[in-house]
Amino acid sequence: MTLSEPEEPGGVVGLTNEEASYVYNVEVLGLPVKKAALMAGMPINLVSKPIIQQARTQLRKQVRGDLLLTKEDIVHGMMDAVGRAKLFGEPATEIIGLKEVARLMGFDQPQKIDVNVKATIEVMMQQARGMSLEELMVGVPGAGEVLDVEFYETKKSENQ
Repeated sequence: MTLSEPEEPGGVVGLTNEEASYVYNVEVLGLPVKKAALMAGMPINLVSKPIIQQARTQLRKQVRGDLLLTKEDIVHGMMDAVGRAKLFGEPATEIIGLKEVARLMGFDQPQKIDVNVKATIEVMMQQARGMSLEELMVGVPGAGEVLDVEFYETKKSENQ
């Protein structure tokens, strides 16, 4: 039986149902050539027919579009492959695929925590002791309004 009208946009007129199924299996599902031919019920020696090669080229261009790949495209494609592995009952392949997706998305990286410690209290006290009175007045909010200051001499404790 020959298809007179292509069912898919960009399809090739003149393919049998088996040939069209083979082209779909290879280019859309991504199956290996032999497995796609077997599933389509087509002899393996017919896969090199020019009309089939033309149909594969047209469908490949339509499915893949332009070749600008993003990380999202790659992850989407890998998740499709994981889905096929699940369909074919290959849990080991499915697990490997999920691990690779996790790696691409950065889930295997340790969590980064950015900690910025400006200074400890001791360092701040050392800086304050080294400042002049004018520098201290600038650093204290509202200190510009201080009119009178009294200084007290204190003795150093054992901790300081």
